[in-house]
Amino acid sequence: MFDKIRQGKELLKLRQQAKQLQAELEQIRHTEERSGMKVTVNGTQNIVSLEVNGEDQRELVELINGAMKEIQ
Repeated sequence: MFDKIRQGKELLKLRQQAKQLQAELEQIRHTEERSGMKVTVNGTQNIVSLEVNGEDQRELVELINGAMKEIQ
């Protein structure tokens, strides 16, 4: 019984570490620009923003991120 309790505590600890790492990755940003296009992604490989000729493409960002989430 104590072994199960210990395993549960270890699992909780791992989940907390995973959440902390996820939060840290979400703060990482990288932006690339080329030919009038600009894309920013974060460390969890989600698109944060996408611009084409200065126009925000929020709907396209949501579409791509949704597709990526489904495939993962």
